[in-house]
Amino acid sequence: GRAAAVVVAIHTHDSGAAEAEPALAAFARACIEAGADVVAMHGPHRVRGLGWHRGRPVLHGLGSLVFQPETVPFLPEDAYRLHGLPAGAGVADVFTARWGAGERGLAAHPETWRGLVALLRLEGGAATVELVPVDLGRELGRGRRGTPRIAGEAGATLRTGRATAGG
Repeated sequence: GRAAAVVVAIHTHDSGAAEAEPALAAFARACIEAGADVVAMHGPHRVRGLGWHRGRPVLHGLGSLVFQPETVPFLPEDAYRLHGLPAGAGVADVFTARWGAGERGLAAHPETWRGLVALLRLEGGAATVELVPVDLGRELGRGRRGTPRIAGEAGATLRTGRATAGG
C-alpha cells in the first residue's frame, strides 16, 4: 500500500546556530523532492522556524517541547565523576555543578524554555501549518519547570495563524 503521508524526522541536536546547517537544509529539500510530505528537524533547544520547499513544510526546529533533565532519578556514573561529586550525590547536585542556579549552560538561555507545537494538515495536495507557542516555565524552578503549557501574552505574538502552501 501507499502511505497517507510521509514525515521525515531528524534529530539535528544543536550547533548553536540560529538556522539549520546548510547540509541539513539540503537534506530536507532532497527528502521533499523524493516524496516526503513534511520534514521535521528536532533537537536544538531554540526555535529555528518553518520553511517551505515545493509547497511542503520544513520544520527547521521548533525549540523545546519538554525539558526536564533535572527530574530524572539518576544519571550515568561519569556525570558525577565529571563534576567531582562524591558517591551518593544526587541528580540535583550534578545540575548545580553544571548550571549553577541557572546562570550558565542550557538553563541560562531563555530560548531553552520556549518552543512551538506544529499543527499540520495535509489535504488535497496542500499543506497547512499552525504554530502554537509553548512556554516551559523557566521561572518555576527545579522539579516544576520543563513541562509545556500554552504561552501567554508574551508568546501570543509567535502564533502565526495558518501558513499554507499549495502542492
